[in-house]
Amino acid sequence: MSVQWKIHHARKIVVVVAMGVVTKQEIHDYLSAVAAEGGLEYGKLLDTSRPGVEMPAAEEMRSIGLSMRDYTAAGAMGPL
Repeated sequence: MSVQWKIHHARKIVVVVAMGVVTKQEIHDYLSAVAAEGGLEYGKLLDTSRPGVEMPAAEEMRSIGLSMRDYTAAGAMGPL
């Protein structure tokens, strides 16, 4: 898995680390899991500093953005 995360409920933050090639499906899986664990309203710290990290193409990122908008309609979405 190219996306790993840890939810720190006491600090209200989600730390996300990207490694290698990140797919659109992995981002959707991450969002779904964080929502299920009650962490969407927390701040998110995204680390993409590792060598070789490749994020989805712009068109796929727009699709992910639309999904995030759906999550915000259901409740609060914390900062990225």
